[in-house]
Amino acid sequence: MKKITVLLFVFVLIFGAKNTFAQSKAEKKIAKKLCDCTKATLKEYPPLFREMILDMADLGEEKAQEKFMAKMMTLSPEEQQAFSSAIEEKPIEKVMEKNCDEAKTFIQKAKMGDSGDKGLEKILNFMKKEKNCKEGYAFMLLGMKK
Repeated sequence: MKKITVLLFVFVLIFGAKNTFAQSKAEKKIAKKLCDCTKATLKEYPPLFREMILDMADLGEEKAQEKFMAKMMTLSPEEQQAFSSAIEEKPIEKVMEKNCDEAKTFIQKAKMGDSGDKGLEKILNFMKKEKNCKEGYAFMLLGMKK
């Protein structure tokens, strides 16, 4: 499976604008928008794909791929083909672009001071604490590891 280059998409959005973050309200809003767009993106793929993303953040890429391959081997050939087709038919970069356009626009318009890495850290903390943001937080962690 090719590297998930889109993991960097969300990170680049924030990293490119990270020097504009300062106010907690804006950081929370950015975190929420990133959570929402990531969740919307992953809903367009089979559940196994979402599991793999979460596992990559939790277990690391190597162990996650081992776990993913073990699960794939339990699927019938038809199910494996359906999974592969679903991933190939929707390039994740395009799906992220579509679902995260609002977040990208908001981040680009944000003019909130100059807190640099502290702003990024606050956003990550908001995402980590949010119950409905496992996917977004995982994407951010993976993007930062690259």
